[in-house]
Amino acid sequence: MGVFLLRQALRTIPEDYFDAARIDGANHGQILRHVALPLAAPALGALAALTFIGSWNMYLWPLVVTKSREMQTAQIAVNYLLNEEVARWNVVAAGAILVLLPTLLAFLLAQRAFIRGIALGGLKG
Repeated sequence: MGVFLLRQALRTIPEDYFDAARIDGANHGQILRHVALPLAAPALGALAALTFIGSWNMYLWPLVVTKSREMQTAQIAVNYLLNEEVARWNVVAAGAILVLLPTLLAFLLAQRAFIRGIALGGLKG
């Protein structure tokens, strides 16, 4: 998904920007660094947020791989709290909020890039 997202973002950049950079004497690395990546920053921000959220919310793989309770992730710990004989719902809710906070923070940090991408996408160059 990341390759497709970046490919589509880079295809929307007009070829004139790359031609102007070549006329100015930029090589491929400089064109990538100074032209393509800044214009694809909203897509990179979205990809970073989606990758982080997907990695953070993994449940099955850490459950299979880890053996000790000390090595298991917070999501698995919340499930253990829920599956106790007497579920303490206040502790389960607090654990769920703690698990949610990094995902929410990643979204809020990437929200500026999303809005910027929408705003710049409507401009004609």
